[in-house]
Amino acid sequence: MKILLLTDNLNNWAIHNKAIAIKKFLPEYNFTIRAGFGNDFCIGDHDSFDVIHFLFTAGLTPMYTKYLERHKHKVAITIVNERS
Repeated sequence: MKILLLTDNLNNWAIHNKAIAIKKFLPEYNFTIRAGFGNDFCIGDHDSFDVIHFLFTAGLTPMYTKYLERHKHKVAITIVNERS
């Protein structure tokens, strides 16, 4: 199973490290970690992933509405973070 983990950006201590930990603790899955900001929907080859997991709440913003509607059956969004 190919899983895309989207972080807010790639050198963010909290969210990027969370993605690295997920990849480390679940080696049976094929994870790709990418930044969620700065690219046009930041994914490009989105059809090749089985699951797309937003590790930040920007997935709830209007910027991602079109993307989420197109792939609603394979998108997960983390809405609880380390502060809550």
